[in-house]
Formats: sequence, C-alpha cells, structure tokens
Amino acid sequence: MPQPCEAPVVPFRRQTQPADDLERAVALMQEADCAWRAGRHDAAIARLREAIALEESALGPDNPAVATARPLLGAYLLVAGDYAEAECVLTEAVSRLSALPDRPHESVAARALLAELYLKQDRAAEAEALLASLGPACEAAFGPRSPEFARIVLAHGAAHEAAGNLAEALLLFGKALDISDKSKGGAEFLPVLHRALGGLVRLNFAAGRQATALEYLDRLLLALPDDEEE
Repeated sequence: MPQPCEAPVVPFRRQTQPADDLERAVALMQEADCAWRAGRHDAAIARLREAIALEESALGPDNPAVATARPLLGAYLLVAGDYAEAECVLTEAVSRLSALPDRPHESVAARALLAELYLKQDRAAEAEALLASLGPACEAAFGPRSPEFARIVLAHGAAHEAAGNLAEALLLFGKALDISDKSKGGAEFLPVLHRALGGLVRLNFAAGRQATALEYLDRLLLALPDDEEE
C-alpha cells in the first residue's frame, strides 16, 4: 500500500527577496542537471527539491513554473527507486497541472511517469486505467504520429499484458508498431519499434502463432543495432 505523503522538510534559511530566491533556484536546477548527468543522483534530487521549495516560496504553489518542475523531481525519484516519494510528488504534480490547461505537454508527462511507477510496482490495473484516459490527451497534445503518443500506446499495451489482457495488449503493440512505421521520426522511434516488436513476438508465441511470431522476430533482429558498428 502506498505510504501517506509527507511534505519534504526544508531547512530554515534567512529572509531573502523573491528575485534572489528565483536566481538561486535557477542555479540549483542547473546544478541538479549536472549532478544527475554525472550519476550523483542523491545530490541532484536534493538540489532540485531545494530549487522547487525556493520557487514555491517566491511564486506560490500554484504558479506554472512550480507545477512544471515537479514532474522532473518525480522522474528523478522514480529512477532512483524512491517510489513512495515519487508517487507523492507525481500525484501532486498531476493535480496542479490539471488546473493549467496551457501546459498539456507537462500534464501528459506527469501522468505518464505516474503510470510507469504503477507498472514498476505491479499495479497493472491502476496503470491501465490511467493510460486509457491519457491516450487521447497525449494524441491531442503531441499528434497521432508523435513518438510521445507511440510511447503511451506502447505503455498501455504493457499494462494490459501485465494485467493478463493479452488480446488488448496485442492490439496496442500492433498500433504502436504502425505509428512507428508510418512516422518519419528516425532514431527517436527505435525504442518504440524494438519494444513493440518484442511484445508482438512474445504474445504471438504465447498464443501459439509461431509463424507470425517468427516473422516479427526476424524483423526485430534486423532492426537491432549491429554490434560491429559501435
């Protein structure tokens, strides 16, 4: 069961002007990005958490800048394996962003991260329900042939597979593959292509359709990078 959410403790600091806080918040976000890229995840999370607290103090909790920074903190926590805090942060982000209709991309990203967290926690039914409602919003925000929409379709298929709804999963993996085939996004579609083909191989073998599974497997092997080229 998810643990109750607790607000992060922010150390006491002296009074400053809002402009000073915002300048410091920007610097902390840059430091967080550098720390994350260097693999120093704890430092990155600490700096980003402090930056958000500074922004919230200066601008208020409902300010768009604060709302759009929260999904990044949720993503950091998710990758770091702190699922309890990640869920708190992402749930709040989803709530805040729902009141900002001019931030559809950030709203989709926050809900997609929350669905990913549900899948990692084996909460397939919750993930499926969230992704079912997210699909139309993502298509409207990014377009029907975008890699973002293809990834949501793929994740929806994974949620159905995890829940044991194999027929639905098969259809969604096929839809993700079709989006990839019809789009001209190049390398950004490769992860979708590989995972969609892998799902189609897996589910067709499970259904006893060996010939179809082998066709997808041949295509998957051709799509995988050649080690000799690296």
